[in-house]
Amino acid sequence: MTSRADRRPEPAKEYLAAIEAGIPRWLRGRRAAVAELGDGLDDAISDYRLQGLPPDEAAIRAVRDSGPASVIAGAFTTTLSAVHARHTALALLASGPFIGLVWLTALAPGRPPTELLVKIPPLGLFILASITICVATLLATGPGRLRPPWAQRHPSRLAAAACACAVAGDALLLGSALTTVVAVSGWSPSLALICAVLLSLTRLAITQRVARRDLVSAGA
Repeated sequence: MTSRADRRPEPAKEYLAAIEAGIPRWLRGRRAAVAELGDGLDDAISDYRLQGLPPDEAAIRAVRDSGPASVIAGAFTTTLSAVHARHTALALLASGPFIGLVWLTALAPGRPPTELLVKIPPLGLFILASITICVATLLATGPGRLRPPWAQRHPSRLAAAACACAVAGDALLLGSALTTVVAVSGWSPSLALICAVLLSLTRLAITQRVARRDLVSAGA
């Protein structure tokens, strides 16, 4: 049994394909957004068909009413990029305390969190910057009535900056761990340190990739 999408006239299929191609593949919700647009387009085609137009002519009229594919793809990209930036900020805020606690256990067991900041002075600056930028990202992608006037038009740039701060922080922690291993003769890494290194390496790999994508999205 053919679906409604399969019965869609060719002009409508080409239009939706052009929109989907104009949205970055890595953005979550891309297919769902295009599918929702397709449903609306099908309804418009049905209305024109009831007026006596042939399928292709009805599809052409419905496509014309919807607007240029490049404009629609750009609007979807902006919306989905904002959602992606918000999820990135939330992920950084959620993972930061846990990874920090593991590093504290590894490098300064039994000591207060400030001990780690004293041991690696620049770390505190990157943590503060990352938290501040993440909060700004949440504000920039929140409800319009709560969005401050200074919120940037491209929250993806904020998310990329937050990721860059996380990358710098992880690099400092990894560097400190390497220094400890090299400096102490006969010292063997603890389970906590191994876990901390693996967590930071994982987050570093993910955040640098996300930052690149966010910058590309902001440029688009």
